[in-house]
Amino acid sequence: MKTIKPLKKGSKIGFPGGGQLAGMMLPFIEKFDYKSVILDPSDTCTCSDAANYYLKYGFDDWNGYAKMAKLCKVIGLEFEHVNVEHLKRLVEMGVKVFPNPEILWTIQHKGRQKQKMLEHGIPVSPFEYVKTEAEAVAYWKRNGEKLFLMKGCTGGYDGKTNRMCNTLDDVREGFAQLNKNGKVDVIAEKLVENLKEISVIMTRGQDGQTVMYPIAQNVHKDSILHTTIVHAASDTPVIDNAAKIMAANTLARCFPDYVGTICFEFLVNEKTGEIFMNEIAPRVHNSGHWSLDGAVSFEGFGASQFENHIRAMVGLPLVQPYLVEECAGMWNIVERGGRSGARDGWENTDVLTKCGGVLYDYKKDIKPGRKLGHVNYYGNKAKVMAALAATNVRARIK
Repeated sequence: MKTIKPLKKGSKIGFPGGGQLAGMMLPFIEKFDYKSVILDPSDTCTCSDAANYYLKYGFDDWNGYAKMAKLCKVIGLEFEHVNVEHLKRLVEMGVKVFPNPEILWTIQHKGRQKQKMLEHGIPVSPFEYVKTEAEAVAYWKRNGEKLFLMKGCTGGYDGKTNRMCNTLDDVREGFAQLNKNGKVDVIAEKLVENLKEISVIMTRGQDGQTVMYPIAQNVHKDSILHTTIVHAASDTPVIDNAAKIMAANTLARCFPDYVGTICFEFLVNEKTGEIFMNEIAPRVHNSGHWSLDGAVSFEGFGASQFENHIRAMVGLPLVQPYLVEECAGMWNIVERGGRSGARDGWENTDVLTKCGGVLYDYKKDIKPGRKLGHVNYYGNKAKVMAALAATNVRARIK
């Protein structure tokens, strides 16, 4: 491994994006005696009041990136839908950007992601580009006029650019919504039968050191992550080991100079054991939030995905994560109704902590489909499973 000189204490670390992911990194920036700089167009974002420096600029506004360059030695990602060309300019100015903007260019486009995997022998869920409505209709007919998934290749998260297509009208309307006057590439994917989703989170340091988190099993509702569970004794060890090997191979073959935390999502056919790479997130990930309370190092210190991400960015040694107890889990609190507006707190917070739950409040206004917070659980498997099973009667935002 290479020898890396850590970033000087007191230096500033920047993130384009001030949502909850950046918010959960701020304590670790402070822990290691650095300062935080957040760029975000919304002055009500999670980090606008919490960061050391807040820059109110859009994600395509070069003026904001230029100001970050004057303040920061290192810049990372809070989400992937930022301006790659601006990040490349920062690199040319001598700012360290993690991950490399060339890697981001590949990952922020779902089609390019999949093509990169195929070039290196990584199996992906079967897909085709559909460039016109006629091609989308033809795909639906070739697929036996069965349910399939259409995705916009850029700009989406939490299923916001996904459309389930079960009828001819679904196909036509879905393509029109996603294609956006020909400016967004669209792909069609067959659905994996007997589906289970798992994810593998890894962190790689500037020196090449790599650590891997235990396999997470994910359950979604309305294309938004609902719960995640991680337990020491896997129910499907062969599949989980295959996912770990595939994730490690993908990082080594496709992104050999990647620095920071990365998440690989896999789709598994539980009946046949087939496993496919689904999507990659070049950042800390929702399915790793459990690690804030459920992951610990061998020495007994915290080992969350957020801590290791900051360690990687500033050149500190990574810590190997282990489960603090037999099982860990996470539940996303999502506004699933149609409410919008300001909020003033939580109702029924006592039920959140009955099973040892730890609440994380993202301090966001209410919007339909928005993640407003999450709760982490850890302990024996029965306790955590019971807590996650009861999430539909848990607390609400006022």
